[in-house]
Amino acid sequence: MLSIPKRVLLALVAVLAVVSMLLSWAIRDPAREDIRAAFFGYVGDLRQGLKASASKRVFPDDLAGLTSSALDRAGSEPLFRQQAMGFLEVLDAADLTAVPKERFFEFLLARTMDMHPQVRDVLSEGKIVGTGVHRTGDEADLTASFALDVPEGRRHFTMRLHLTRVDDVWFLRL
Repeated sequence: MLSIPKRVLLALVAVLAVVSMLLSWAIRDPAREDIRAAFFGYVGDLRQGLKASASKRVFPDDLAGLTSSALDRAGSEPLFRQQAMGFLEVLDAADLTAVPKERFFEFLLARTMDMHPQVRDVLSEGKIVGTGVHRTGDEADLTASFALDVPEGRRHFTMRLHLTRVDDVWFLRL
């Protein structure tokens, strides 16, 4: 049997600890916490029903594209147009084009939650049990795991989001 002197063993453990600390410091990404904070802020807004605040966390160019698509759909689908006009408190369909893009996001978010109550349940009652972040420059992908207790037992859901940093602010992409 090979015997290693106690001093050598302690020195080896100390070297491994220092190398481990240096490696964890070298691969640490300080932006990860900012990305997680943007995600938790968004989910917090959704949980509290703060749609206006949630809309401010979405990339502005994506909001413009979403608004354009919603206006196109309102032009071709009477039921959608009626729902949009009611939510946005617009009396004439022509006035829809003057509605701020953030309000269209609020409308579509409310509509999605009404049409898919299971999404609302996961966001409002689910516990976030883990997040993972992969960042490349000013782009990041975040994966969040939710656990929701239902009568049949615990169910797990995964949410994947893409984020973009502009002027040191992380925005969610649609």
